[in-house]
Amino acid sequence: MLKTISRRHDTHHQNTEGQQSDLAESVFRYGPYALIVCLIVGAFLMPAATFSIDEAMYVEMARAMAETGSFSIASNGGVDGSPALLQKLTHEVDGQVYPQYPGAYGVIAAPFYALFGISGLILMNALSTFPVAALTYRLALRLFDDVSIARIAVLLLLFATFVSTYAFAIWPHMLVLALVVGATERAAASAQEEGPRALRAAALSGLALGCAMALRVDAFLIAIAIVIWLRLFGAPSRRSLVLAFAAGLAPALIGSALINEIKFGVLSPISYGPPSTQGNHGEYGLQFMLVSVLVGLLLLVDVSNRRIGMAINMVSPAKLMAASVVLVLALLATSGTARAYAMNVYVLVVDLQQLGVDHFVPGIVEHENGFVFFWGILKPALLQSIPFAALAILPVIRLVQGQRASQHALLFAVAAAPIAFYALTRWHGGYSLSMRYFLPSAAMLAILSAAALHKDMFKDGTPPRAFIYALIAGVIAVMAAPMIGDQTAGLSVFASAYGPLLLAAGLALTTTAQAIPAAAARVRPASTALAGLAIGWSAAASFDDLGDLHLKLLSQEAISRGFETDTPKDALVFSTVEEWLADARDKGVHVTNPQISDQEGEIFDAFTAADRCVFIHLQKTVQSFDPPLDGRIERISFPSLPDGANEVFAPISQRATCAPEDG
Repeated sequence: MLKTISRRHDTHHQNTEGQQSDLAESVFRYGPYALIVCLIVGAFLMPAATFSIDEAMYVEMARAMAETGSFSIASNGGVDGSPALLQKLTHEVDGQVYPQYPGAYGVIAAPFYALFGISGLILMNALSTFPVAALTYRLALRLFDDVSIARIAVLLLLFATFVSTYAFAIWPHMLVLALVVGATERAAASAQEEGPRALRAAALSGLALGCAMALRVDAFLIAIAIVIWLRLFGAPSRRSLVLAFAAGLAPALIGSALINEIKFGVLSPISYGPPSTQGNHGEYGLQFMLVSVLVGLLLLVDVSNRRIGMAINMVSPAKLMAASVVLVLALLATSGTARAYAMNVYVLVVDLQQLGVDHFVPGIVEHENGFVFFWGILKPALLQSIPFAALAILPVIRLVQGQRASQHALLFAVAAAPIAFYALTRWHGGYSLSMRYFLPSAAMLAILSAAALHKDMFKDGTPPRAFIYALIAGVIAVMAAPMIGDQTAGLSVFASAYGPLLLAAGLALTTTAQAIPAAAARVRPASTALAGLAIGWSAAASFDDLGDLHLKLLSQEAISRGFETDTPKDALVFSTVEEWLADARDKGVHVTNPQISDQEGEIFDAFTAADRCVFIHLQKTVQSFDPPLDGRIERISFPSLPDGANEVFAPISQRATCAPEDG
C-alpha cells in the first residue's frame, strides 16, 4: 500500500514538474513578443511630457535635427539686437545655442520625433529595452553556459531593478545600456575566441562602446573597465585584442569629435562645452591622467608572462584579498581623502540618506521627517533600490576562490566602473528617482545575483516554495507601507529607506555563511527566503517608482499643454523651468532663462521693441532680472494653466494684444 502511494506521489510530482517546465518554456518562447507589445503600449500610455531639464534638452535636440537638420536648438528668436536665448545646460557659440549633451542623440532621435513627437522619443528608449534583455541573456549565457541563469538574470533586470522606470523616459539610458551590455558580451567573446573571430569581437565591442559614448560620455568608464579586464583576466597574452578594441572605438569617437567641433569648436569626443567653460571635465584631469598611466602600464606588462605568473601564483587569492583589506584599512586610518572617498561610496551604494546638505541641488531637499527627498519622493541609494544585489557576495567569494575568475571579474569591473567614478564627487544623479547612472551596475549585478540564486539557493534549479512565498511577502510589504497612515508617516519612510538595507544585510550574512560547507545546508533556507523577500521588495519598489513617474509626468503635461494653449506663436517666455514649455516650443514659442543669461534686460527690450509678446513665468524669474522690471510689468492670467503654476507676468504695454482671453 505504501509503495503504491509512493509511486502515485512520484508520478504526480513528475507531472507537476513537467507542467511547470512546459509553462516556463511557453513563457520564454512567447515572452519576447509580449515584451515588445508592452514596451510599445507603455511608451504611448506614458504622458508625453518632460521629467526634467535634461529631458527638455533631449527633446530640443531631436526637434532641431528633425525640423532644420541642425545641432543648434535656438539663436536670437529672429529679433534684431537680441542676444542668444540661453537656457540651462546650453552654451552660446557664434550666436547659436547648443546643448551640452552629445549631438549624436539628435541624429538618432530625429525620425522618432518626426513621427510621434515626444512620445516617439519615449518609444525609442522603450524599444531599446528589448535588446537590453536579449543581450543580458546572451552575456549571462556566454559567461555561465546555463540557460536558467540567463533567464533569471533577465527577469531580475526587467522586473526587480529601476530599469522599468527608465525604460519609459526620454533619457537615452536604455539605448546606451543596450550598447554597454552588447559591448561587454563581445568583449567576453573576444577572450573566448581565437584568431580573426576574436579580433572581430573585440572591434565590435569597441564600436558599441564608441556609439554609447556618442550618446552619453560616461560610457567611457565601461571602456576603461573592459581594457583593464582584457589585460588582467580576459586575454592577458593578446595585446592585439586591446588594439582591435581601440580600432572599434575610433569611428564613433571621430564622429563625436567632429560634432563637437561644429558645436563648440572643440575637436574632442568628450566635451560638454567650449574651451572657455567648465564643460570639458577638466576637474577630473588628475584622475584621467592616473587611469591613462595605468592602462599604459597594462599594455606594456603581460601578466601571463611565466615569471610574473609564478610570482602571482606564490600568493593565494585568499591571501591577496586579505592583503588588500589590510591595505584599504591602512589607507582609511591614515588618509582623509581615502575616508572621504569611502564615505562617498557608502552614500551612493548603501544609504543616500547620509547625503549631506553640501550635496543638495534644486529638487533634492531634506524632508520635515529628516529624510532626503526628490520632488516629494524618497531618494534611494543603489542597495536601497535593489537589496537583492547583496547576493553578489557569493560571486565575490567564488572570485577569491578562483572559480570562473575571468567571468566574475568582467561583471564586477563593469559594475564598479560608474560607482568608482561618481563617488569622486558623491554625485547622486540630480533630477532622477534612483541612481540612473548605475544602470550598467544594475545589469551586471542582476547576472551575478542570478548565478548565486541558481547555483547556491535553488536546489535542482527549482525555486522552493519558501522563496515564492517570501517574494510575494516582499511585494505586499512595499504596497502596505503607504497604508500605515499620516500619524506614522515617519515610520513609513523609515521602513522604505532602511527596510531594504536590513534585507540586504541579512542576505549578505546568510549568503556568506552559505559559502561555508559545514553551514551551507542549515543556512540555505534562511538565505533563500531572504533572497525572495529582497527580490519582491525590489520589484514592487521599482514599479512604485514607475507609478510616481507617471503621476509626475501627468502634472508636467498639464502645465506644458497650458502654455501651448495660451502662449501665442513667436512669443518669448522667460522661465527658470524650461521643461514646462516643451509643447509651446513645438508651435514656435521661444524660451530663455534669465538666471543663465547675463543679458536678460537686452533680450526683454529687443523683443518688446519688435512688438513680440513677452511673458515671464514665476516671481522668482522676475527677481532674476537686472536691472529690475519694477513698473514695467503686471501679473496676468493664463487660464489654461493649473492653479499651482498660474503665475505669469507681461509688459503693461502688451496688455491689450498679448494677454490670453479667458475661455
